[in-house]
Amino acid sequence: MGDKKASESAVYRLFDSTGQVLYIGMSRNPMARWGIHAEQHSWWPRVATYELAWYPTRQEAEAAEKAAIKAESPTCNVAHTPRQGQRIMAAIHRETFRPLAGHT
Repeated sequence: MGDKKASESAVYRLFDSTGQVLYIGMSRNPMARWGIHAEQHSWWPRVATYELAWYPTRQEAEAAEKAAIKAESPTCNVAHTPRQGQRIMAAIHRETFRPLAGHT
């Protein structure tokens, strides 16, 4: 796959050992992206297998990723799920209700 065009992007699915979809993502360099997941996410050790699907443009890959997340409900995704709204609201709540300096 060394002849890939710079605009091509992959949608990847990461599965646990039972075949359950843990995460769906998109990247021009999936293996590099997986290294970031491994460093940042506690669910990474559960990944047993993966699938890749390449798209000619990033826009096509983004659309495919979003549709797949909505259709397949991977357990560890946040973007494009109801959990995304919950995270945003939690962040707003934390920011709005910060303790004042000197008060606990």
